[in-house]
Amino acid sequence: MSLPVNARTAAAGGVLAPARPVFDKPDLPRWSAAVRAMLAGQRDARLLVIGDSVAQGYGAVPGGWTPNARAAAWPRRLADQMQAQGLPASSASVAGAGAGDLATGGYGAYDPRVGLGNGWSVTTLTSLGGKLFSTPDWGTDVWSFQPDGPVDRFDVYAVCNTCWA
Repeated sequence: MSLPVNARTAAAGGVLAPARPVFDKPDLPRWSAAVRAMLAGQRDARLLVIGDSVAQGYGAVPGGWTPNARAAAWPRRLADQMQAQGLPASSASVAGAGAGDLATGGYGAYDPRVGLGNGWSVTTLTSLGGKLFSTPDWGTDVWSFQPDGPVDRFDVYAVCNTCWA
């Protein structure tokens, strides 16, 4: 088996930069193209994990959901392995509360990166990402998030139930 390798290129100051192998996985052509575009600085390569409680970390730590089961979930471990292979990867996202509100100590015990201030709760309504976060007052109630490491941007999407009087 052979692996194609890019030619070495001169970096700023005339120093040769180490060559990076071309990312090409024959069984994953779209993912390979996305990673190549990311490495070229053209766009992000995003991987969406759709799964059940196991994908969210249930059973990854003693006690089911706690302590901090999200950090032990297999998508987080996949991101760690990708980083170890030299790919910039992160699993610093939140997409709903999943079923983490079932954790002893509530959602904060499952994912301590998230702080639910007064007024915030996890509803019984579900969507992509599981149960939804809810507050009766968007203007004053605080929902906070502290990512695992450095990030360069935040994309925030919220489900809103608008009522007309």
